[in-house]
Amino acid sequence: MPVDDAEDPAATSIDIPRLDAGDWRLRPLHDDDARFILSALNDPGMLRARSALPPVDEAASGEWIARATRASADGTYAPWVLLASGGDTPIGLIVLQAVDRAAGTAEVGYFLSTGWRGRGAATSALTAVAAWAFGNVGLHRLYLLHDADNTASCRVALRAGFRIEGVLRESRRRRDGSRCDEELHARLSSDPPTTSDTPA
Repeated sequence: MPVDDAEDPAATSIDIPRLDAGDWRLRPLHDDDARFILSALNDPGMLRARSALPPVDEAASGEWIARATRASADGTYAPWVLLASGGDTPIGLIVLQAVDRAAGTAEVGYFLSTGWRGRGAATSALTAVAAWAFGNVGLHRLYLLHDADNTASCRVALRAGFRIEGVLRESRRRRDGSRCDEELHARLSSDPPTTSDTPA
């Protein structure tokens, strides 16, 4: 079979825009976000939810940002920092990862700093990023995974229109060596809109 020499759409760099998300705003990750990323990835909730080791200082956090920037240029990753409306202080992070334009799929992950949870920010951010991914990147299926006992993350996903598709048994190994079940959610571009698609 001849080699298909057409341009691979998955290799296209992702131009990350600013997005409005109701009362919240999303902007691209910056080099000067190292302190926030250090704090975010060392948050107790993130330490429990992520298997990867967190950065130990701002220099290591800067390296994390550099890797994210390279992945954006490769077309496989898109990170945003979440800001409260009218403010410039980062309060959360949301990313598209494992972006596969040829397949039309990507995984979503999100985090909110302590003190900003329970206000609808994560739901609004997830809804805005999903709309952008479907409308501007041409993706068809977005999915996310959370520890099966993470009820807060489950509520965010459901409110943003990400349906539960099942449980992956003992699919993630935590840093302490224990294994946990993960719940799989997904939303399709063809799914009906939710009330979160038009935030107040």
